[in-house]
Amino acid sequence: MALLVVFARPLLPDQTVDWNHLLLSLLFIPIENPGGYGIYPTLNVGWTLNYEMLFYVLFAWALLFRLQVRLLVVAALLFAVCQAWTGFGWVSEFYRSDIVYEFLLGIGIGMLYRRGWIGPALWLPLLGIGAALLAIYHLPPEPRLLNWGVPSAVLVMASIALERHVERNRLLKLLGDCSYSVYLMHVLVLSAGGYLARRYGINPYLMFVVCALAIVIGSWLSYEWVEKRSYQWLKARIDGEPGV
Repeated sequence: MALLVVFARPLLPDQTVDWNHLLLSLLFIPIENPGGYGIYPTLNVGWTLNYEMLFYVLFAWALLFRLQVRLLVVAALLFAVCQAWTGFGWVSEFYRSDIVYEFLLGIGIGMLYRRGWIGPALWLPLLGIGAALLAIYHLPPEPRLLNWGVPSAVLVMASIALERHVERNRLLKLLGDCSYSVYLMHVLVLSAGGYLARRYGINPYLMFVVCALAIVIGSWLSYEWVEKRSYQWLKARIDGEPGV
C-alpha cells in the first residue's frame, strides 16, 4: 500500500510517504502523519491496528492470571495504560480514548457466546440490528463507548445469532473473506475517485459507484492473489512441503 501511494501520488494528494514515518507505522507506534492531518500511520485506516496491537499485548499479559480474573486484569491494564500512563506522558495521548474499552465489550461477547447465552434466532436479532443502527446514526460520537460502542456490541451479538440463517450463503462468505482487503484499499480508491471527480467534473454519485465497483473487484483480486497465495506459500514453508 505504501508503494501504491508512492506511484499513485498525483491521484492521492492527501497521502504522503515518509520513510521514517513508514517504519514507525510498521512498528505500530503512533506518530503525526506527514500529510499533516493527525496521528495516523502511512495507510491512515491503520490507526485501528495501533489500538488492536496494544490490546493484544495487554491481553497476553492477562493470560498469566487465572481465567476468572482475566477480564478484570485486562480492564485494569487498559485503564492504567490509557488513562494513568498517558497522563504522565509515558504513553502517547493517541491511546487516551474510551474506544479502548470497546475491547472489553468484545471479551464480554465472547464469554456470553461460550456460555451459550447467544443462541440462534431471527426476529429479535433483526430488531436489535435496527435499533443499534438508529442509535449509531442519531447519537453523537461522544461518549463513544456508550453511544457507539454498546450499539456496535449489539450488532455483533445480533450477527452471531443470525449466523445459522446465512452460514451457507456463498456471497456473504466471499464478502467476509475479502473484508480485510476492502479495509486496506477503500480509502485510497475513494481518495483517488474524489480527486478525479473534482478535476474532470465527474458526477460524484457516478464516481462513487465506480469506486465501489473498483473496491469490490480490487479486494477480490487482493484476496485471491495476495492473501490466499501468501498464506499458502507461508504454510507450505512452515510445514516443510517439498518443492516450495
